[in-house]
Formats: sequence, C-alpha cells, structure tokens
Amino acid sequence: MLPADPVTVVLSEAGWIRAAKGHEIDTANLNFRAGDQYLSHAQGKSNQRVYVLDETGRSYALAINTLPSARSLGEPLSSKLAPANGVAFVQVLIAADEQELIAISSKGYGFKTFAKQLDTSAKAGKAFLTLSDAAKALPLQSIAEHTHLALLSTAGRLLLLDLAELPILNKGKGNKLIQLEGQEQILSMTLCGLNEIVQVVAGQQQLKLKGDDLQKYIGKRASKGQLLPRGYQKANKLFIQR
Repeated sequence: MLPADPVTVVLSEAGWIRAAKGHEIDTANLNFRAGDQYLSHAQGKSNQRVYVLDETGRSYALAINTLPSARSLGEPLSSKLAPANGVAFVQVLIAADEQELIAISSKGYGFKTFAKQLDTSAKAGKAFLTLSDAAKALPLQSIAEHTHLALLSTAGRLLLLDLAELPILNKGKGNKLIQLEGQEQILSMTLCGLNEIVQVVAGQQQLKLKGDDLQKYIGKRASKGQLLPRGYQKANKLFIQR
C-alpha cells in the first residue's frame, strides 16, 4: 500500500514538474529556472495520478510518487513523456475518477467528461480533445456544484450557458458552444452559479455581474452572446468572486 500524503504538484511554463509535500504551498513564489515561471498546480494525495493536458488536446498521466521533490527545480516533462515537437503543456490536474470536468477549445467547442478519461499509460499521451485549425486546448475545469458556463470572447462578448446543454463524451471535439466570427477565439471561461458574482477583468478595471445583470448574458448553445459594456470589450479574464 502506498502512503496517501497530501501533495501539491507544480508545473512551470517550460514544462518542468515537481511535487511538494502538503497543500499550503505558495506555488507562484517557488524558485524557477532562469527565464521560467509558474504555470499550473494541482492538489491531491501522493498515491494518486496526476493528469497533464497539452495545447493540442492530448492528455497524459503520471504516478505522483514518481515525481521529483519541490526542494529541487524539478524535471522536464519531456524526460517522462513524449509530446510532439514544440508542443507546450497547459495544466496539471488531480481528480477522482468520477469527477466531472469540462473540456473546451479556444474556438468554442467543448463537452463534459469524467477525469478517468484523461488516464493513459502511453508516453505519447492519448487524443482527448480534438481541435480545429488554429485552436488550442483551454485548461480543464471541475464542474462541482456549478450550473452554468461563462465564456468570454476576444470580441468582448460574454455568453452564459446552462451546463445541461453540453454533451457528455469520453473524448472528441464536442459541440459548438458559442458562435465565433473569423479569428475570434475564447479568451477566458469560468464555471458559475446564477447566485454568484462573475467578475470581468479589463486592465485595471473590474466589472461585477450578478443577479439580473448576469441573467442578460444567458443564451442558447451556439449563440453569439452579448457585448459587454463599453470599456469592458477588451476584457481578458473572468473569475468568480469568492
């Protein structure tokens, strides 16, 4: 039996991975190699597997107890995995097999799935999220108790979708979630409930949407969404106020 100690797995932008003991880790202020910086982290137990998603939508899996200690700068994932040349990693994720997730591409297609579908023993990973030309995989998010998906596009449009409209798939491209024009892409996404406050970040400004203001952006799957107010149409991030 492997010990089940709490751990935090940290991934850098250059694709170096390590595992720190405990969950109280200030991940952004760890030391990184020159020119490198924090990208993603996940919390779990030392007897679990950590999933890795790359920008082409391939998933990978590693046993956490095989990862180097965070007391070092870690090791490159390329020493453990075999991604295609020049492909960057997007995130690390630790989740129970039946944890429901949402997978989305930057061109607005996506689906619901379960964490176990990311698992693979192949060093080259497995085809998980199928992408169209010029699309990249966005970080996976855990659905938990959320009811809606908020999508922000590069054109300054916001769309809230009921999660019930999304298909459940093991892998694939998924359904069109939002209508995008030309070179328009998804800039940011977050999962929310209609009783929560969605914050839209545009530079130094933040717009808080709740109640009736949030309801305005609810639409059907594959619709365009609504333009944000003037001054927020160059927004680049969504998050839920905690």
